Parts: sequence; C-alpha cells; structure tokens
Amino acid sequence: MTQLLRTIDTLRFWLGTAGQVGLLLMVLLMLFGLLVMLPAQQKLQTLREQLDWMQAQPKAQARPAPVLAETQQLQQFYAQFPPQDSLSERLRALHQLAQESDMDLVMGDYKLSHQRDNTALQRYEITLPVKARYGALRAFIAQAALRFPTLGLSDISIKRDGIQDDEAEVKLSYVWLLRGDGA
Repeated sequence: MTQLLRTIDTLRFWLGTAGQVGLLLMVLLMLFGLLVMLPAQQKLQTLREQLDWMQAQPKAQARPAPVLAETQQLQQFYAQFPPQDSLSERLRALHQLAQESDMDLVMGDYKLSHQRDNTALQRYEITLPVKARYGALRAFIAQAALRFPTLGLSDISIKRDGIQDDEAEVKLSYVWLLRGDGA
C-alpha cells in the first residue's frame, strides 16, 4: 500500500500541475465515452436496424377511392348535414353551451329561410345578442365550431362602453345548414 502511495506521489511530482489536469481530463473523457457515447451508439445502431427492417417490408398498395356517380356523391354530401327535425335539440345544446361558457343570453332571433332552388339544404339564421367577457366569448365560439360543424358564424359585433368594463355587448349571427326534405 505504501509502495502505491509513493508511486502516485512520484507521478504527481513528475507530471506537474498541467500534467495532472491533462490526466484528469483524460479520465473524465474516458468516463464520458463509456457512460454517454457508448449507449448512444448502441441506440443509433438499433434505430438503423429498425429502419433497414422497415425499408425491407413490402410497400402497401394505395387503394384508389371508389368512383361514385354524381348523384351518389351529392347524397353523401347532404347526408353529412343534420336533419331539419333535429333543430330543437341542437338549439337546446347551443343554449346549454352558452350557459356553460358564462354567457348571458338576452334573447334570440331565429329565422328559417326556404330556398326554392335547393330543397336539399335549409338555411336557419340565428342572431344571439349576449353579454359576455371576451374570454368566455372566444371559448363559446370555439366550442360551438367544434361541436356543431354545420353551424357557421356569419357576423359578430362587439360593443363595450369603456376599457374598464369587463363585459361587452355582443351580437352573434350564425347560419345553421340543415338537411331538408329534398336530400
């Protein structure tokens, strides 16, 4: 044991400060290589093997979309819209969403417009004057767009008396497209 200590002491004297720092850096780099670089190289090798395996797999042939007749395409398109008789429950859900978003519905103006040239779609116009905070308004508009894809925001007007007011008077105009009798 004393022989080892004398050898280390002699080596320290012989290397000097710069040599000791160099030796320490060399040991640290070896540890870095063993602890960091070796696992990273093994991971890289595994990923390369996975890539080679994936490239060797047969490619799936893309199936062409079935060609539908024009009338079938129109029927599929109109089938995406909710039926006109589901309007009352959808309005109830829209009002519930407004309440969940902390919006005060003052009243609503509802108008069904029949289109003579297209009986497959019906246009239902909704005007909602509300009092709401800006954050609640944004949340309501976003949630309504997500929950009801055939409900389109056609107009919005925001009136606030002053900068210090938390709530604003908002007029939301929506158009709800519904599947009519001719679909």
